[in-house]
Amino acid sequence: MQRTLVTLLFILLGFIGVINPIYPETLINNEKVTPSYIPGLGEIMGYIQLRHAKLWFAGINGNWDLAHYELGELKEGFDNAQTYQPDFKGKPIKEIINPLTNPALNSLDQAISKKDFQNFKLAFNKLTHACNACHQSTGYKFIQIQTPSSIPITNQHF
Repeated sequence: MQRTLVTLLFILLGFIGVINPIYPETLINNEKVTPSYIPGLGEIMGYIQLRHAKLWFAGINGNWDLAHYELGELKEGFDNAQTYQPDFKGKPIKEIINPLTNPALNSLDQAISKKDFQNFKLAFNKLTHACNACHQSTGYKFIQIQTPSSIPITNQHF
């Protein structure tokens, strides 16, 4: 009987944890919400790194629709960093990311819209350098982004 009560108590506590998770409130669309999961900055950056690679392969293969989509996903990743991890070492993360990446993202947008392969490569290199400049300025110089040398996933046609 006591074993059954202990088991029920653990199940109840488990449900309480699921129903009322302990996560900080965050602002999403100027509304305070308590999401059930908040991704860490490393997880968001891993997502951005994958999108960076997929953008490269879409662009060099002239798949401009996919390149446009991946650029949007990349921008969304940067937005997610600002939404879910707005403060980085006491400084608003948008003040770190935006000045470094926005010029390159805008150049990529223009190159993709014009289906301009040469300017795409230049803008992509500009973005890669912006990522590395961000890592350098925040003390993560050991994270060095480069132009991808192989396709990151094998189940998608670029």
